[in-house]
Amino acid sequence: MLAFLQCKNNQSKEKQHQYISENSVTSFPESLGYVSDYENTLTSAEIQNLNTILSEYDKTTTNKIAIVSINKNLNENNFDQYALDLSNHWGIGDPGKNNGLTIVYSSKLRKIKISTGKGVENILTDEICEQVMNEKILPKFKKGDYFLGIKNGIAEFIKIWK
Repeated sequence: MLAFLQCKNNQSKEKQHQYISENSVTSFPESLGYVSDYENTLTSAEIQNLNTILSEYDKTTTNKIAIVSINKNLNENNFDQYALDLSNHWGIGDPGKNNGLTIVYSSKLRKIKISTGKGVENILTDEICEQVMNEKILPKFKKGDYFLGIKNGIAEFIKIWK
């Protein structure tokens, strides 16, 4: 499914990378750490809270989770592919374990995509990811509470994926 590399954990300015996908060139922003909120849906305190949770989880398990809100001129037809390509490009997780998970969302498009590495897909199956998304994340997203949706979702993933 996905091949992942290690997650960066630095809050730097957005830098562009080029990724060639079949017949087009797509630019991807640089990862800002565990949480890359390019849509500004979260406060700095909320980002810090999520970064702390995800960093502690990473330290105790080596499993990596990245949260990304994207602020690109996409449409519903190309969102899923862009989210998957971004996940592959960033390479979240340990390269030998393929133990990464990314949650990519766009409040503007009202879309979300959860992608897992090959080392995770037997634990966090598509069915489990969909259940977490539908029961923990989307109810809060629909109310505009992106922080609580993400926090509830990652809490459930952490509970399942120890």
